[in-house]
Amino acid sequence: MNSPSQAMQTQQSIIILGDPQLVREYSARCVERGYHVVHDALATLALELTNLSSERKRDNLLRLESMLPPSVPILSSSVTVSLAEQAAWLKHPSRLAGIGAFPTLLQGSLLECVTTAQTAADVRSAAEAFASTLGKSAVFV
Repeated sequence: MNSPSQAMQTQQSIIILGDPQLVREYSARCVERGYHVVHDALATLALELTNLSSERKRDNLLRLESMLPPSVPILSSSVTVSLAEQAAWLKHPSRLAGIGAFPTLLQGSLLECVTTAQTAADVRSAAEAFASTLGKSAVFV
């Protein structure tokens, strides 16, 4: 039988920042699907889910970039701020992919994703794996 610390080591860990309704919705679904939601640099994946304030989105992305190793993918809602604009804010834009994050979007079967020419192949794969873990198909638009 695995100890709690062993179970934590095998779980994917995720940090989620953004608009409160989306953070609650995505956090609940992620926990349901086996993710451990963290608030520190131990995350293996990050979500930025701000749609209401581009300034807050920028601050959150810069915070994530400063606290996480460059190898950790960041999936960011690209509903109100284009992924290209978000990528321009980062020192490591290759770690960024966009998702279409709306309230209640998790009820559907698809997760819309977008990349830029700078997005690394493993980040695209991380977006696909994240969608799959949530029981969704990733559709790149």
